[in-house]
Amino acid sequence: MRVVCTGIGITTSIGAGKDGFWQGVLQHKCGAQPLIRINENNFSKKYAYEISEDFVKEKELGRASALALYTVGEAITDARLISLDNVPLIIGTGLCDFKAYEDSVLTNEYFNCESIATNLNRYLNNTGFSLTISTGCAAGNYAIGYAYDLIKSGQVEVAVAGGSECLANVMFGILDRVNPAEPTCCQPFNAQRKGVLLGEGSAFLILESIDSAKIRKTKIYGEVFGYGLSCDAGHPTAPDKMGLVEAMNKALNDSGCKPEEIDYIAMHGTGTVLNDITETAAVKDVFGSHSYKLATSSIKGMVGHTGGASGAVSTAATFLAMEKEIIPPTIGLTQPDPLCDLDYTPNKCRGHVVNKALINAFGFGGNNCCIVVGRYRG
Repeated sequence: MRVVCTGIGITTSIGAGKDGFWQGVLQHKCGAQPLIRINENNFSKKYAYEISEDFVKEKELGRASALALYTVGEAITDARLISLDNVPLIIGTGLCDFKAYEDSVLTNEYFNCESIATNLNRYLNNTGFSLTISTGCAAGNYAIGYAYDLIKSGQVEVAVAGGSECLANVMFGILDRVNPAEPTCCQPFNAQRKGVLLGEGSAFLILESIDSAKIRKTKIYGEVFGYGLSCDAGHPTAPDKMGLVEAMNKALNDSGCKPEEIDYIAMHGTGTVLNDITETAAVKDVFGSHSYKLATSSIKGMVGHTGGASGAVSTAATFLAMEKEIIPPTIGLTQPDPLCDLDYTPNKCRGHVVNKALINAFGFGGNNCCIVVGRYRG
């Protein structure tokens, strides 16, 4: 059974909603700003890619759940779904609503700290089963891959899948210990980069069987062809090249795509020395000489590292890139690292037809998930 994307909801620090996000991309906008909800006195880092707005039901559900509710709602409207009844809801997140736990301790107020998927199903009165996946920064892609399996195997016709993440003090503390530098923005693949900066964001897709989409006569953004998983089983934070290579190769094999068929790679590209160099080397291992013909980019310079939502954010951005025939840029790439020598689409968008793309997401603990998507051909 073929699996297509019929709805997109996305919100990040560069714009609210699908249209606002894409305008931010076209403007090469950087969403980094001084901290809003995190007390800067407790940390060396003073900047993050926060979303300025509050969200409906944030005090009741927690910020990550409220952010997810907003983007799931947009995706449902975009796909013209009349009902979510009995539709599975698969959500990837790194920290779930940990900020709600922190706030409940600081304010002595009650916050609903259940899983994001459970919160949303109850609020939406959806009887489809829910699942929250927490595999670090790869969680959003894991959610999309699981939804793809459910549809491809014929278990369901429609699924909602994506990721949501808000900022929490605990993650700021981890980054302070791992990297004492004080970046004011994220600069993937740049020689003078100072490391990753966290961001808030959420992205959800409506995935659907081709038969269901045709019956509903709804718009189709593109097709999901397959995905690949691996685990480095190595260092808690440092990536291992062979784990990345394995995930990319599995994604290509599962999708039936040859390396030379890929036009674009949405890189994980965190702006850390280890990740940028390791991911670049892994791409070269998988794609060989075709590596230098590929368009690649990392949107983290614009939206920051949105944790468990980052893979879903990149996948949503890639479907939009296919529709618009425009590659999002890697901003802040003013002086390329000599060991990072691919075409990263530096600083400005570029017109480019994308027929097939690979989306990389690599998480703490070595959790890796890569997805192959492509233009819908009827």
